[in-house]
Order: sequence, then structure tokens, then C-alpha cells
Amino acid sequence: MAETSIHRKKLTNETTIKSQSIFSHSVILPSKINQEKYQLSLKQLKNAAKVYEKQPSLQKIDTEKYRNSLQRQLSIDMLRQGNHQSFRELCTILEWQKNDREQLGIEHPHHRRPLLDGEPDKLRFICTCFNKIEEAERRRQYSNMYKSYIELASFFSKTDDYWLSDLFYNKCLSVTQTHSQFDPPLVAEAYLNVGLVYERQGEISNMTIKTNVHIRIKDK
Repeated sequence: MAETSIHRKKLTNETTIKSQSIFSHSVILPSKINQEKYQLSLKQLKNAAKVYEKQPSLQKIDTEKYRNSLQRQLSIDMLRQGNHQSFRELCTILEWQKNDREQLGIEHPHHRRPLLDGEPDKLRFICTCFNKIEEAERRRQYSNMYKSYIELASFFSKTDDYWLSDLFYNKCLSVTQTHSQFDPPLVAEAYLNVGLVYERQGEISNMTIKTNVHIRIKDK
């Protein structure tokens, strides 16, 4: 009876080992073989690396297209900070540019220039300055308003976006005319800059008026 039981256990163990061996050959070993089969050689890896390096890198403007609209994000940030005036001013400028381009027509050289909402760096810079300006106005720090407007005007003058630099030079003058605490040299500077705007536009009579005011204030 004991011998029969021992014999049965031996047969069971042999069957289990045999099954494990079959499973190992039919499942585990083929998987290992497949891994070895599809492993890339050193030459293939080098070729793959060369192909990857030849792929063109995404520019900043390309990546912006795959995100949520940058204009939308910046607008939301403005509104969250309570800068409703900045938001309205941004929308006005963007709409103004689109309407102006449509009026110029496709044959005009300026029609080919990208819109502001397609130039991430410029758009961010405008929004940053607009937020500073509105915050300065709340705090009645009018000299800081002037500084931000002159910073915008200088920036866009360097990028040949004269439609914007002209706008912001006029904003500088408007701030000095609205608030009386500005030093005379700063007011004179504002008149001179607007005079130069008129000169570039070929409006000599307006240039003369602004330049004369600049001279009078400077000589006081």
C-alpha cells in the first residue's frame, strides 16, 4: 500500500517536471529566441541614430500651433489678474492689424507679414507690458506707465513694426499730457518722439508742431 502511494507520487512529480519542460520549450524559449532574433545589430543602431539626427527640429512657432491658442492663454491670464483694460487693448490691436491687412490687399508687401497672434515672442512681450501698465495705473505710478510704453515703442521700432511703435510713442505722449507730475525733460522727450514719427510718415506740418513744443519745454 505504501509502495503504491510512493510510486504514484513519483509518477506525478515526473509528469509535472515533464509538463514544465514542455511549457518552457513551447512558451519561454521561443520568446527568448524572438528577442534575440529582433535585437538590432550595432550597425543598424548607428543607422537609426543617423536617421533620427537628420529629422528637422520643431521651431518654437511650430510647437505653439499644437498647444492651446497662445492668445487665448495670455488673455485668460490677463483676465484672472483683473487686467480688463489690457485685454481690451490687446483685442483692439489684433483686430486692427487683421482689418488693416485686409484693406491693403494681397499684393501689398505688408500683407505677407505674419499676424501678431502668430508671433509668440512679440505677443508675450506686449501682454507682459500691458499687464505692467495697468498695474502701474492702478497704483498711480504714471512714470512706470510711461516706461512700459516707451519700452514697447523701442522694441517694435527695432523690429520695423512701425505701426506699433508709432502707436506706443503716441501713448507715451498721451500719458504725459494726462498726468501733470512728469518732469519737463520727459515731456519734451515724448513730444520729440512723436515729432519723429510724423517725420517718418512724411507729415511735415505735424512734425514741426511737435518739435516746436519739444524745444519750448526743453528751453524752459
